[in-house]
Amino acid sequence: MEFLRLFTAPLPPSLARLSIYLLAKGMETALLITAYLVKLYRILSLWMIVYVLERVYLERFITRVYIEDKSPKGLAAFVVLCAFIELISFLVLFLVLFGAMIKYKTSFNSFIIDRPLLIGVAVDYFVSTLLIINTGAIVASVIQNRDLFNYHHDGLRGIRANAVLVLYLSLLLFAIPFYRLL
Repeated sequence: MEFLRLFTAPLPPSLARLSIYLLAKGMETALLITAYLVKLYRILSLWMIVYVLERVYLERFITRVYIEDKSPKGLAAFVVLCAFIELISFLVLFLVLFGAMIKYKTSFNSFIIDRPLLIGVAVDYFVSTLLIINTGAIVASVIQNRDLFNYHHDGLRGIRANAVLVLYLSLLLFAIPFYRLL
């Protein structure tokens, strides 16, 4: 019930003042700030996802290789699983933004969350996620190469390296304004 009250309550005065301030500074600046706030949310959620998945993959590697004496599973699934969990996290944010737009945006006001912003955020998400999956798969295949990391015996180091590189590459890709493509 509390979630539904979020969309039925009037706009708080502090949010209204922020909206007026952003309008005074220019709509383009407000769109830029909002788009990068969404990117900040994605960075924080991906950081938590990578941290948890790294721990899970380390535990699975120890169990599979050292206890069960089997070959380790590939790291490409790590990247895909990160992207899938981040999709769920992004959908929650996107639905909140969409609900705020439905509730507060009219043709007579200048509420910052509007259709072009949501389209730009969606384009930015899909382009950056595709690039993250592609670069993450390349990194995972390089790490699994026996010449560089000896993944079968020293996979713990490879899993940590994969997690760090996926996170850093994601940070780099999040800095690029893909929302401007449309």
